[in-house]
Amino acid sequence: MTEKYLVGIIRVPPSAFTFDAAHGRQEHGAITERLIRVFRRSACRQDDQDNYITGCVDESTYKEILSTLHRSPEALRRTVWEGNPPRIALNNRIVCVDGRQRIAAARRLYATRPAFLREKVKRFSYQTKYADGEIYRTLRSYQRQDEIGLANLIGEWVLQLTPCKEKSLWILLRVDENGNYLRGGIVAALDALLPFVGLWPGFQLGNIHKYLALHCDEQIVRYFEHILAILMKITGGDPSVISCLDFNTIRELQGLAPSDPNDAALITMMMNERLIFSQVKDRALRRVILQNILSLDTIIASFETFHANMRYLSIGMQIITRHILGMKATDFDPSQAQTVDSCLGVAWRPPNPPVIETDQAGEGRFRSLASMGGNLTYQLLFLMAIRRFPRLSNERTLQDTVYCKLVFAPHFFSFPHTRRIAR
Repeated sequence: MTEKYLVGIIRVPPSAFTFDAAHGRQEHGAITERLIRVFRRSACRQDDQDNYITGCVDESTYKEILSTLHRSPEALRRTVWEGNPPRIALNNRIVCVDGRQRIAAARRLYATRPAFLREKVKRFSYQTKYADGEIYRTLRSYQRQDEIGLANLIGEWVLQLTPCKEKSLWILLRVDENGNYLRGGIVAALDALLPFVGLWPGFQLGNIHKYLALHCDEQIVRYFEHILAILMKITGGDPSVISCLDFNTIRELQGLAPSDPNDAALITMMMNERLIFSQVKDRALRRVILQNILSLDTIIASFETFHANMRYLSIGMQIITRHILGMKATDFDPSQAQTVDSCLGVAWRPPNPPVIETDQAGEGRFRSLASMGGNLTYQLLFLMAIRRFPRLSNERTLQDTVYCKLVFAPHFFSFPHTRRIAR
């Protein structure tokens, strides 16, 4: 179209365009798919003049545009060289002259609903790299909304992950033929933590597939529930306080034990200096939050403490799986919700007489018990595995450098002894 007939530049949704079947090229599926992949990878760059789409309007539509924008024909014309084109909502009013494939790709990729448009701005206005947890939290929020158009945004967020992390993500969110999550307990426990925005930067997707391969879902769920209980106790379940629980506050509090006098003094100092909960301005509310924190009788947990603890839990679980159950990770059937816990429950029989090992340093000292349940037995097996892990596993844990290093080498004679103790 020549410059003579160009009346202005405006921003419109893809739904504003219509097509003349008698003229121009028809929609081409392969080209549209390629453009969708390009848009997902590098966004649309809608401000780039090369991506402007030429269209024709009739006289009534032209007058409606001027009236809606409260502009004169001269003012609208100036957008051609001044830029900053105004936005207007139209529906099937502009006849597309060229760019049909781009419009088709945009229609399939981008919804025109307000929720989608707001999120689209949010997605591409953020310039620094998102943390794994922020990506997961946003993705799950979209999935739970189940709104038209958000499915495409999910794909865009997933593209920010490395192939390994993307694989871990879909292993976690895998569903059965009925659409139910195979690891539904873990997914539900994570969903319960979605409101705590400041918690999620500490969540790491890269190791999730390793944790799932341990088949210790009950323990993972219990830890996430433990995190939730602590955060609810700190915030009192108040949404306004939850929104102020930022990442800096989580980072400063995690790993501290408020019942310890030194940690309690540190927490009090940080609260007084506004190093934590800096967004809470009300003094009375800050005192309530401080009292909530100091009343905790446990170490303050977070996703970062979860990942640290999993280094130890994984060792014990692998030993129990290999040397007590005699199984491999691939032997478990996720569709049947098989876990180490459930397999031990099937194999467990109450000992007669019930005894417990009392000598942690040595071996062979036991004390009789009135009764012994499966849960206690499970805990004892795990403690036994951890105590003997240098002789039962090649895994290494963190060590204090001032002490001599442990020798990690599985000992052949330790395996039958461990099985005998377990029996």
